[in-house]
Amino acid sequence: MIQYFSYRIFPGVIFIFGNNVHYSSGGSTYGVLIGNNYHIIAGNYISASGYGTTYGSNSVISSNVLYSNDYGFWSSSSDFTFFGNLIYENGASSGNCPGINLQTYFGATPKRGLISSNLIYDSIFSGTGNYNYGIWINQENDLYLAGNLIFGSAYYAPTASPPVERRVKDAGTSTRYTDKLKITLQEGEYTHTGNTISLSGPASYLRLNHSSNITVNTIQKTAGTFAVGDILILENTTAHRVILNEAGNFCLHTSPLNLYQNDTLALVYDGTNWIETGYSDN
Repeated sequence: MIQYFSYRIFPGVIFIFGNNVHYSSGGSTYGVLIGNNYHIIAGNYISASGYGTTYGSNSVISSNVLYSNDYGFWSSSSDFTFFGNLIYENGASSGNCPGINLQTYFGATPKRGLISSNLIYDSIFSGTGNYNYGIWINQENDLYLAGNLIFGSAYYAPTASPPVERRVKDAGTSTRYTDKLKITLQEGEYTHTGNTISLSGPASYLRLNHSSNITVNTIQKTAGTFAVGDILILENTTAHRVILNEAGNFCLHTSPLNLYQNDTLALVYDGTNWIETGYSDN
């Protein structure tokens, strides 16, 4: 393990370059563990640890290979960039596979982080896959995801109906995206309970699949909040009606609004409500 708490190679900044860090098993081991701020971690190969890298704030983490760790990248810190890393086959001993795990820890909540151009791959699938996401965001603020490639069977839930790819779990606040998940309107994962649709990750396109008529007056995230300007397109894929009304957080041209099979509705989030921007009667 490489462990730095106060040692500085340059005044005020820690540099960690070109190391090969390997353990024979995971557990509570750390590939790189840093408890202070201002550092650059680049060009390292880290494998078979419990946590590939975990660190303080004001950081640049780039061009590392994180292989077969329990968690590839774990952080509760703020003001960081994490880009150009290869993260693959993690979950070695835990059975969980978050390539990047961002969560509140010891009272610290990650915020103002840029996560960009990382390749995250994992073929391990264990149990229900509740933690099997390429990127897991839990209670974070103002993160920005751009251009990450996430694939592998660990991020696919074949038992879900319909089967879904679990690329990003987003329970953060005001997470922003410039990513395939937003640009190409990849189908999102959701649950429907009562009159509420809950999204479990970033989505701009929901294909609603239900066995009877449903009423929806609220769209929310499973945890966290949406960002102002988020766009969402709803499509009814069945012969049963979707009845939308303004009793919750919709602003519609008419209420109730019925979506029949193949009808679509486009919405934009203004910080409080989902405002209709387009409706197609197909």
